[in-house]
Amino acid sequence: METEESFITDSPATESAPTDESYLLDLRLYTSSAGCAEVWRVRHRGKFLILKCLKEECRQQPVWQRLLQREFDTAYTLSHPHIVQTIDLITHPQLGLSIVMEYVEGHTLRHSLQEHALSPNDVQRIALQLCDALDYLHARQVVHRDLKPENILVSLRGGNVKLIDFGFADSDTHAEFKQPAGTLRYAAPEQLTEGAPIDGRTDIYALGKVVGEMAQSLGLGRWSRLQRFARRCCQPNPARRYASAQEAKQALQRRQHHALWYATVLILITCLALLFFFVRPKGEAPTSSVSNSTLTEAGQATTTADLQQPNTPQRQEITTVLQQPNTPQRQEITTVLQQPSMPQQQERQQENQDEEQSTTRQESQEQSYSHPTPLTLAEDIERDPAMRHLYLFTTDLLKNAPPSDTLTSFHLLQLVKEEVRRTISHDNPHYHWYELCATGVLNRLLWNRQQSKSPSSQHSIREPN
Repeated sequence: METEESFITDSPATESAPTDESYLLDLRLYTSSAGCAEVWRVRHRGKFLILKCLKEECRQQPVWQRLLQREFDTAYTLSHPHIVQTIDLITHPQLGLSIVMEYVEGHTLRHSLQEHALSPNDVQRIALQLCDALDYLHARQVVHRDLKPENILVSLRGGNVKLIDFGFADSDTHAEFKQPAGTLRYAAPEQLTEGAPIDGRTDIYALGKVVGEMAQSLGLGRWSRLQRFARRCCQPNPARRYASAQEAKQALQRRQHHALWYATVLILITCLALLFFFVRPKGEAPTSSVSNSTLTEAGQATTTADLQQPNTPQRQEITTVLQQPNTPQRQEITTVLQQPSMPQQQERQQENQDEEQSTTRQESQEQSYSHPTPLTLAEDIERDPAMRHLYLFTTDLLKNAPPSDTLTSFHLLQLVKEEVRRTISHDNPHYHWYELCATGVLNRLLWNRQQSKSPSSQHSIREPN
């Protein structure tokens, strides 16, 4: 459906269509205020259908009739569960030239966003179904060019998606009306440029805008998986977006599986901790404590694996401490278990690496960049203001830190990485280099401070390379 925001830089006439008087007008559902379309619900042979026609002042203008004919020609060849079915083109005695479509009992995605009626599962399902519909369109060389919440129907039964309004759709078979068209808020940069090539990645851009709005309606932050997905879709350079709707769908599914895995691990850890706390025999007095090396392993997120292994010293030590009520060591381990584990961080890093590799594969025609020339750490700090800021931040942080132990080191590492994320844009091609240098500085300073204390505690911090 068209809205006030929709635009087209050219106007469109028609071939004759059969006249059918059996479509009885029931209800006018929509009238475009800025465009030329009307949408009616009609009764035909005992069921509801939709007629999309031209407004009265536009019905006799050949250019608008040709545009409506073109929309029918595009949509009539499509058959997909998440695309509204186009049935026929008729000349109605009251409405004139009209496209006959299936009637979907539901409302637009815009209505759901305004009512805050979407759950996380709804958002995930809608995004995946949109990817399926776009993949089907693009496989047939059809680009929708006007993907937005107003053109996405959500059925009341099942909450499934139906993509509508192919008035601005473009395909390889059409030779006219190739001018820029769409809705400004959801239009990709190349969509606004006369003569710029348009392909499926134009719809990927609009998909990112739609997913971003759904993520905002859930109150998700900038670094949520859906917001990161939306930012990748909305890259100004088409080569940096997902190459296809299928690739975008795989990225959504991968992120969903990671989230489920993290939640499962967290639930498992919590259940094990509660189990070992409540099953301790009466009168048993905990006697052992967790060594620095064991706490180091907990800080590095191997605690989960230790708890899952039967009859290991690490499991016995951790279990014993968890059974002690209100002890500092129990609070430390509980805090560590609640922090993101190293496997989770490695999964996130691997996910980012996969995205970078996918982006690099599509940038073969772009000018490649070279990594910074390898310098000594002192030269890095002297020449790079950002690196100097991170160095000063790390030294100040270490000065105010309590005596170094494994738990403190783990928290310092998280604070340094957070400062890197705050200081350096994630889109910076040297982001991971800054993170590596900053954590290297922290490791070196921690090692120096540990060495100055006692050689006997060297096992809790590994000497950096």
